[in-house]
Amino acid sequence: MNNVKNAAKTSALIGAAFTFMTGWFGGGWATGQLAGKYGARFGWAGLFVPMIGVLLIIFATTWIVLEFSRLYNVWDYANFMGCFYGHPIFKGIFDVIQILGLPLTFAGCVATFASTLEEYVGGAYMMWVGVFAILVMVSVMWGTAILNKISTVMGVGILILLIAIFAFIIKSGYGANVSEMVANRVMYDSYGSTFFNGAIGLYMLSAGMALSVLPCFEPIQTRKDVTKTCLFNLLFVSVFIVIVTFNMLAFMPQSVQEAVPMMYIMKTMGATSWMMPIYVVVVLLAVLSTANAMCTGYGRRFMNFQFVKKINSSDQKKMIVISLLIIAISSLVSMLGITNIFYTGFTIMSYMNTPLVALGVPVVGICKLIQIRRRNCSLERGAFENKSSWFMFDKNAQ
Repeated sequence: MNNVKNAAKTSALIGAAFTFMTGWFGGGWATGQLAGKYGARFGWAGLFVPMIGVLLIIFATTWIVLEFSRLYNVWDYANFMGCFYGHPIFKGIFDVIQILGLPLTFAGCVATFASTLEEYVGGAYMMWVGVFAILVMVSVMWGTAILNKISTVMGVGILILLIAIFAFIIKSGYGANVSEMVANRVMYDSYGSTFFNGAIGLYMLSAGMALSVLPCFEPIQTRKDVTKTCLFNLLFVSVFIVIVTFNMLAFMPQSVQEAVPMMYIMKTMGATSWMMPIYVVVVLLAVLSTANAMCTGYGRRFMNFQFVKKINSSDQKKMIVISLLIIAISSLVSMLGITNIFYTGFTIMSYMNTPLVALGVPVVGICKLIQIRRRNCSLERGAFENKSSWFMFDKNAQ
């Protein structure tokens, strides 16, 4: 099997991985809401069960999505689904799912950004929504190459700041609560329920994460690049999931009942004058980086709609209008409240995505990879661009 020899620079792959990580982190993990839902509320097992979900997300779907995106040379979610499944109906179905789910996902970012600044700085909620819109649009206009660089800076900043908060919690003595829970194997639910909700539930929700930010992975050239990027994804996501879940466990059971658990944790500790600003910066970086990645990913897709292509305007102007529409609709949805969005809305999305992504991608992808190996097909980037979706099952395929 042939493969292109010119691999992407490691710095580009790290940038793509940080875009994945910061896109994931968003409002849900930054506030502690999703760490509570998929980890801390189960007890000590919440420290490791979500990691099973992360492994499934990255190696059961993300690796396959990136590998086939590279082979088909398609870098938006709709064209990927069309090439992968081989029929326009799958492209249309997934478009509907994504368009329905987008306002909920993005609303989480809007609500987190505006609510955090409204509480910490003051001012009207809609004023901060306006600030958020301006920041997102400016960053989206720079394109994916710059976006990956921005995400790298933001990602490093987020990890450093999270570690600072983690160290402060340990120094304050609250880490002893987690140690005691681990030593006594404290559980708030059965292990079976914990595994399904904490690992499988997380997998169902986030299996399509790579599809949402697919344009940011375009630097990938070889299969080795795909594997390296996924390993970077695993490293970055694992670090912040463990840290945030640990922080939540240190303040159980009250932490999982709060609308903004991390803010509650900071106040409970009597956070110093420098600690609270650090947390606010973490939240702002998280939601901005997620919004950047999502607007870029969805904007690239929406610009491929035929009626949008026919509009006589530059891509930059189209991206601005699309981003404004996403923000406007999501701002209305954000009025539902953070808890409703993350607990109810995200649960609905996880079930909508499961058939085609969480189940479909690994099953179909593994079958195709086996046939590709049997037929000794070329593995160069774009090798499948002009081939039918199921050509590898033809006994004469090369």
